[in-house]
Amino acid sequence: MRFTFCTIALAVALLTGSCALLGPRGPGHGYRLERNADKAKGYDLYFGEKRLGSAGQYSVSPSGRYAMFDDTGKLRLFDSNSGAIRDVTDGTFAVPWTFAWDEAAGVVDVTYYQSHDPSKISLRR
Repeated sequence: MRFTFCTIALAVALLTGSCALLGPRGPGHGYRLERNADKAKGYDLYFGEKRLGSAGQYSVSPSGRYAMFDDTGKLRLFDSNSGAIRDVTDGTFAVPWTFAWDEAAGVVDVTYYQSHDPSKISLRR
């Protein structure tokens, strides 16, 4: 039963993710996705002309200042004000499922598909 639920949840997430990736608006706030030229599948996340990295799952904060994305086994946080990208992977990598942004509090809560505890990631160093 749990396997079926996880399989259905993953399929729904992949289908909705595909729509977001291929939709006419893209991520917005100056971010865009482009098909990765080096891989048969996959996308690169850009902010303006700056390539941020490969993006499987991703989320852009409501203000557009931040983007969080999984990049080849690392969870990365981009700050468009500073241009900095930092690794915010907390221990072992797991595929992100949801991102709950609270920019006023300076955090984003991340849940994962696998049996990985949720993370509370600081937007400030």
